[in-house]
Amino acid sequence: MKLEEVHKDWRGTTNVLKIGDKEIAVITTSIDGAVRGGHSHPYDATIVVIDGATDYVWTEDSQKPEESKWIRLDATKNPIMATPKGIPHMAISVGNSIMLELKPGQYSITNYPPYRNLVEMGKDWERVEQKDK
Repeated sequence: MKLEEVHKDWRGTTNVLKIGDKEIAVITTSIDGAVRGGHSHPYDATIVVIDGATDYVWTEDSQKPEESKWIRLDATKNPIMATPKGIPHMAISVGNSIMLELKPGQYSITNYPPYRNLVEMGKDWERVEQKDK
């Protein structure tokens, strides 16, 4: 098993976990307020917060980002979220956090501009509470 750092910036690090040549997970460390992701995958993925907490944001209708939903994933209470293929998502770190994303093979993304623009702004964005639907 091998952990390989593939990206580092002010937000933290992105690492790929491999068994042999096969990528099985992406492990991301983030500082408070760091916005990550802003994309979708062509495969189902599972997110696990292994330390700290993150606000996980997604939309089931890419034509309606204003209908985004969110959930707080916390390593001690509610750490896991399954993300179906094609669902745009992003994560906003609440305090320092470590997040693992399990995936079935080579990492692949399609950026989702309404979320990716927030990631690229490099700023924390205001969290808007939504009523349970």
